[in-house]
Amino acid sequence: MRIKRRIIAAVLAVLLITAGLLAWQFPKRSGAAFWEDDAVHIDPDKIEESTLIIGTHLIYLGALTDKLYETAIQSSEESGQTAMYYKSEIGEGRWYAIDDAGSIKDISDKGKETDKSKIKELYFTHHTKSDGYTYKLKDNKMVNVYDINSPYDLEGMKELSALANEKKLSGKGGEVFGTKTKDKITTWCDKGLDMLNKEYIRLKTAGADAEWLDMLDKAMGKVDDLRRHEVYQKVETQVRKLIDAADSADAGYVDALSDAAAQLNDSITETAGNMLDIDSKTDIPDEPGGEPDEPDEPSEEEERPLTVMTAIESDLIRQYIEEPKDDILENMTTLSHIMEGISVYPEKEAQFLKEKLIPAAEAAYAEDSTEVRNNELAYYKNELSSREGGAPASDNELAGLYDKKAKLWQDRMMALDEENLTEAKRLEALIDVTSREIKDKEDAIEKEAASLTRQKTKLEKERDDAKTEEEKTKLANAIQKLDNQISVLGANVDDGSASRKIEEMSEAAREALGEGEDGMARLTEAVEGIGALCGTNPALAGSSLESLYEKMSSRKYMDETDIYDGLIEDIEGILADNISVLGQELGEEEAVQVMEEAAGKDKTAAVMGLSMFLEQTSGSGLKNLLEGKVKAYAQEEEAYAFPKLSGTAGTGYAPADVVADYASFRYVWNDNKKRAVLASRKTYYKFTAFDTTVIKGPEEEEEKLGAAAGFKGTVYIPEDYVKKEFGCEVYDIPATGYCILIDQDIADKAAEVCDALLEKGE
Repeated sequence: MRIKRRIIAAVLAVLLITAGLLAWQFPKRSGAAFWEDDAVHIDPDKIEESTLIIGTHLIYLGALTDKLYETAIQSSEESGQTAMYYKSEIGEGRWYAIDDAGSIKDISDKGKETDKSKIKELYFTHHTKSDGYTYKLKDNKMVNVYDINSPYDLEGMKELSALANEKKLSGKGGEVFGTKTKDKITTWCDKGLDMLNKEYIRLKTAGADAEWLDMLDKAMGKVDDLRRHEVYQKVETQVRKLIDAADSADAGYVDALSDAAAQLNDSITETAGNMLDIDSKTDIPDEPGGEPDEPDEPSEEEERPLTVMTAIESDLIRQYIEEPKDDILENMTTLSHIMEGISVYPEKEAQFLKEKLIPAAEAAYAEDSTEVRNNELAYYKNELSSREGGAPASDNELAGLYDKKAKLWQDRMMALDEENLTEAKRLEALIDVTSREIKDKEDAIEKEAASLTRQKTKLEKERDDAKTEEEKTKLANAIQKLDNQISVLGANVDDGSASRKIEEMSEAAREALGEGEDGMARLTEAVEGIGALCGTNPALAGSSLESLYEKMSSRKYMDETDIYDGLIEDIEGILADNISVLGQELGEEEAVQVMEEAAGKDKTAAVMGLSMFLEQTSGSGLKNLLEGKVKAYAQEEEAYAFPKLSGTAGTGYAPADVVADYASFRYVWNDNKKRAVLASRKTYYKFTAFDTTVIKGPEEEEEKLGAAAGFKGTVYIPEDYVKKEFGCEVYDIPATGYCILIDQDIADKAAEVCDALLEKGE
């Protein structure tokens, strides 16, 4: 699931994730031929920095999406251009090979630089630029990514590659490639995709919110999967007919048909898990003069009703296709937050739960009074409870970003002091990326605060017009509740403002130091300003003052001057007065060094060891470090850290995708059914959200879970079953909202980390 989530903005993280995708992905065999006449060569100097080369695609890093990546990977298989390159903004526009990228050094002067002559030799078909649009390079026309590989091009369909080769050799199997693939469903999908793409372009040009664009991209993916599902089914039916009629002695032909049938069946299953849920008989009108569609084949598997959230999501997409409206996109975004288990705009999400999800879930339970439906209803009620009167969970993320930026800023200042300009430039680039992330979150908080203020103004008017004391009291309570929420939102942003002020004053102080006596007034003002903010951001203020203290002490003796004596004494006084907030038994840098030495590359053990250390030293000042480390770790691929499932009454849970990573199982997600399949060879498990039953294969046996499977973006599996079947346990990282998966080896290594931290802190 984590690969399906939004690709993070930080250059390093994106590169590492992108480069790593090639290692774990299981691409299907390519059947489409690559024609050099359909491609062009490019001038490497005319391509903007931060551009990736994947296959025959040029892709601006910030515009990379899952669908674009999937399409580019297919082009690499078809063209044979399997190496990946990157035009680095950190490496001053040089091109680097990044297939084996392991750190940011690999896109700087330490990386594998690729000569521009190599880039000039490559063939390219498409270019996705920084404006987010994809262009076909042969004619420079804008194209929809979902139409690049047409579902109706059966000769180029990768699932039919073996059969296409057989047709060339023996002339057999040609009937499959003449299959009639279009019907009223695919026609409706084609029109819907065209409309959604036009809306995407319109809104992007107008500078619409990125989340709205994400919703439109997701909608296009679901509509595209619906039409591909229809095509795959029709082609698979034709292949089955030929298999039944084939002469078993013709081994090559039978094998090609069997290969096609197997791959088509996989694609049917894959698209069924994500396609738009729509009733073709009631939701799609017949085409004027069109032929009636053939009746659907009966399903062999007993269909479980879709979750309420899946049905509502599909309905919102259908509504938008019929009549695009901004409020539909707002609802799609709100529903997406709820399904991902995050809270961005709690008021809107609570309203959506109360007005849409809970009534629909109650109606579904009344019609189908099963345990699963009851558990789903309870899930929505718990989501509502967690949002009523609460502040956005993203506020904690914002605080973490402020801390991250402060740390990067400190590292940059140190690099400048050491005259390491290359490192300073690298850190400056990362600071810029983090600053953009901060601005996005600050903008979101500002929008939410403005919305709450408007609600407050409306309630104040109603209170002034109220006739009874009871009405006035009720409205006054509601106003106070909004005031509290606005204050919480403002407090989080104010903390960031303090961090920025400290950074600005430290930068000013550093410049003033270089001016000698002429800069004393500015230097004094900066020291006093930073001192006043010690209680707001102690870590940043303390380290800044200590850095200035060292610099002034050094200048005092090197320049044989006493102009800094007064300020040196002032800093000593500030540090002494604020020792309660600035003092730490063990500093963050020391702790990180100890963790790395004791745990090596085992980040799970490092996080667990730090958590154990904090439990034994409750007064330690490393809680922010722990929270930052576990959150950062949870964003990595194949990490054993994950957000905790709320409202579980003491029962531990682990997400199916993380369990799959731990146990080296393949993870397959069915978004429509909210079902996760974990498979390894013939053994597999089917976990469905809100269900207490798991299907275990290959015998398709039903087993009971100790508690119903949970849901937070993916299925969460109860801890007792995780321990029994996969040999690991859930370890809660207190006060962070995160957990990790551990086994005995990890626990033993964590104990070593804890002991090392305790020894260092003595």
